[in-house]
Amino acid sequence: MADEEARSSERSTAAGLGASRIEALSDGVFAIAMTLLIFNLKVPELPPGAPAAALLSGVLDLWPQTAVFALSFITAGALWVAHRGQYHYIRGTNRQLLWINIIFLLFVSIIPFVTALVGRYPTYSFTVVIYGLNMVVTLLVLLWHWLYATKNHRLTSPALSDAVVHLQARRIIIGTVIYVVAMAIAVWQPAISMACYSIVPLAYALPGGVDRHWLGHHRHRNPAQPHQ
Repeated sequence: MADEEARSSERSTAAGLGASRIEALSDGVFAIAMTLLIFNLKVPELPPGAPAAALLSGVLDLWPQTAVFALSFITAGALWVAHRGQYHYIRGTNRQLLWINIIFLLFVSIIPFVTALVGRYPTYSFTVVIYGLNMVVTLLVLLWHWLYATKNHRLTSPALSDAVVHLQARRIIIGTVIYVVAMAIAVWQPAISMACYSIVPLAYALPGGVDRHWLGHHRHRNPAQPHQ
């Protein structure tokens, strides 16, 4: 508890505004957006006396919506992890970063809509491209957020290394490139494009250089207590 309070105090004094409120708002938007995704799945409507086979058929017909729901939920989770990871290094905020974060949350809140769009019209190239375009813009704003905060250590500790800044930025850029390539594929093969979209959250789930640095930094600040 003392360590958490010290960290909060340190981050609040690093810049004019503390980061706790912006993190709380972001967590709330992510929670709502991820919850709304499930409302795209509707229980099949059957006439009275319909056989069990009809219900099974109706449930199986939901596979496009179910697949895009799972993809979007995991993708939103990966975005939240990336955003949360940035605030491990960001020690404070200012008005400019607040607005960059709000723009980021704007596109996060669009995820349920583009998910519903693809779930209903999965074979249309246009819907698949719109889905990918929203993810591209979301990642680009997240990159903007990171580069703004870390430029000349504007809102981070002077001890933050350039290597960590570059690793975080590179990871976001790689995801953006995958989405752009998948969007191009959607013109001919929407199904393959959606499969390519799934690469991004899966790749983000794998530990990278930033994760190893964060773990080492966390252990350094919170050394394990000896066993009693």
